[in-house]
Amino acid sequence: MNFDGHNINLKVDTGSSETYLVYGGWYESLYGRGSCKDLISGCYFCPPTDPCDLDTLLAQKIEELEYIDGDVVSYVNRNVTINFGERKISKFQIGLMVGCSRVDKDIQPYALLGLSSSLPQEPHAQVKTPSFIKQLVDAGEISHSTISIHVSKLSRGLSGQLVLGESMPQSKDTTLLPLREASYYDDTLGVVVSAVWVRSPSSSSPMMELPEVGLSVGIDTGADVTTVPEKLFSMLWEAIEKEFGRELIDRVHPNEPFDALILGGPFFIDHDVSIDFDDGVVGIRTRSGESSTDPELPGSSKDAWGGQRMTDSAGTPCFIKLFRGRMVDDVLSVPRVALEIIQY
Repeated sequence: MNFDGHNINLKVDTGSSETYLVYGGWYESLYGRGSCKDLISGCYFCPPTDPCDLDTLLAQKIEELEYIDGDVVSYVNRNVTINFGERKISKFQIGLMVGCSRVDKDIQPYALLGLSSSLPQEPHAQVKTPSFIKQLVDAGEISHSTISIHVSKLSRGLSGQLVLGESMPQSKDTTLLPLREASYYDDTLGVVVSAVWVRSPSSSSPMMELPEVGLSVGIDTGADVTTVPEKLFSMLWEAIEKEFGRELIDRVHPNEPFDALILGGPFFIDHDVSIDFDDGVVGIRTRSGESSTDPELPGSSKDAWGGQRMTDSAGTPCFIKLFRGRMVDDVLSVPRVALEIIQY
């Protein structure tokens, strides 16, 4: 995307409602003049018609965001002009990064496109900075508060097609779920499931069930991995031990288990996801070409989710995760869906 003449690569994040750019004056104060050319996302500099520098920005109110992994981003709000081909949107509010804990670990900061949108709030609740989507609607650039994500490549982040403002796709192979705010982090989008099943690929292996009433599942393109809660983590290891034999398995224990089920970036390789904030609905469509030998689950036979192949650092397949959902009720009235995770 182009902001005041600067082309910026943004990380798309459905787990955040904030959008910010890396301010070049701050970044080059750390790494030297011209260092922005080596930043993957690119840097933003204020235009001559509306100049700014690091000192004037630091004198403004500084906002801070702390993420689940402990990273902290400091930014100030700034009105910019966004260029969409021949179209321009002026006075668009964006954050300019003036601090980030990632640089303390010699890791590049990045520009972020937050696609979450606050769900309806209680009366008199404090109103946040308008989200990216809401600003587009208010400017008349899109007519619907909707997003559709089609990922074609997972490398250093996600690459693919992002469509804003179009109607929710309607097809028989798209499962619609009520949109919820994930329980583990504000602004992260999520759905609610009623149970998770786990079993090994062996057809003779018994199925283990994690019954949960209202288990929150986050849908987070900003997460690099898919995360499972501690109980489900233990069930996965038990399934692996049953498949290969306990004597061949060295069980690992996470140092700081994160007790949440989050569908991160790899999930989007095999699934198209659409979100309608106006109607509060998430649509998930499994792409064609998935295996037809997946074991059946209890409940409806309507498929919701498919699978993904994982590789190690050398590119060798090391295991396969299959996420398969079944509608077990009319989810628009009773939000219950079953998930299965199979480890190979």
